[in-house]
Amino acid sequence: MVLMPVIVPFFQEIGLSMGDIFKLQALYAFIVILCEIPSGYISDLFDRKTILIISGVLHGIGFSLYPFADSFYFLALTQIINAIAMSLLSGTDIALLYDTHFALKEEGSFPRKLMAKQIFYSQVSEGLAGLCCAMIIFFGSLDYPVKIQAILGWLPLFLSLSIVEPPRRKMERKKTMENIKMIISHIFGSSRLLLLIVFNGLIYAAATWLAVWSYQDFWKHLGIPLPVFGILWAITNLAVGVCGRMAVGFEARLGIKKTLLFISFLPIFGYGGMSFFAYQYAKFPLLAFTFGGLMSCLCLQVNRGLGHVIFRDAFNVRIPSPMRATANSVLALGSRFLFIFWGPALGLMIDFYGHAPAYAVMAGLYVFNIFFFFTPLFVEGQKLSYQKNLG
Repeated sequence: MVLMPVIVPFFQEIGLSMGDIFKLQALYAFIVILCEIPSGYISDLFDRKTILIISGVLHGIGFSLYPFADSFYFLALTQIINAIAMSLLSGTDIALLYDTHFALKEEGSFPRKLMAKQIFYSQVSEGLAGLCCAMIIFFGSLDYPVKIQAILGWLPLFLSLSIVEPPRRKMERKKTMENIKMIISHIFGSSRLLLLIVFNGLIYAAATWLAVWSYQDFWKHLGIPLPVFGILWAITNLAVGVCGRMAVGFEARLGIKKTLLFISFLPIFGYGGMSFFAYQYAKFPLLAFTFGGLMSCLCLQVNRGLGHVIFRDAFNVRIPSPMRATANSVLALGSRFLFIFWGPALGLMIDFYGHAPAYAVMAGLYVFNIFFFFTPLFVEGQKLSYQKNLG
């Protein structure tokens, strides 16, 4: 994903505002919502490898269209194709990971470490892509990463072809309505703890999702040069990967309750810091660059690294294998719904009121969340500990 560190400037060069960019992402989220549950359900019924191959083909086509994009509507077409590709991937990849773990019955290993490895390797990959992007922009122009991404967009297809799918028990194809009722009942009706895991997992994942799509405009607002975007992108993604990799050890040392408390305050520090330095950058440009452009963003990235491992594992170990892909698709569906409502609102606030007020509102929302959604989970937090899942 060498294009990601400069994708917002790329969209802006075509003529899009921040409001338009968040609308595109809302469209992306909406299409994923339409396809998310059916694709996850199909993956549970049939072969996961086949679903990943189809996703790889669409992924390649979607990014191959980017060099020809010249308007909001053309970009909307690419977003629709990429959204279908992502909906097929979403849920299937994590389900395949857990299926493989349980099929191999690896000694001395437990699922949470799989989530730690998954986010570590994916974010290190994005971090290295960010450094490549910085070099490409330094020696070339904004068109270069767009064209290179069109080629790299086909890599998932070739990787999917190499996968060996583990044996697993599949849901019965003739009992669709019964299967769906069983999945929904398990996620939302089996336990209060699972419901709290779902809500908090979605809310804290949304914190970084929303921030990531505003980072580049924020850095531009601080006067950071475009080639530096790739370096900042690399640092922020490596932070996610390293924190994800360390999540199990971090929890073991601090305990699950202190870890949850730490996660709950990170979006407040992140958005609050970005708001403050967006307002003060003219008076203290170097301080704004260091703490506003990087340190505040890192708070949100640390939230993503720790939260992804803690919440996703707590969810997946409580989901039976036959319904795991669909269940993960339901989880992803919820995060898309949040983005559809919050994303355009954040984009419009930035366009009309500026970064400082927009980020202040986001920080306030996460203060609100601590009282209404986080506190009940915190009370039952000990049940999330990885020590409970060793068996």
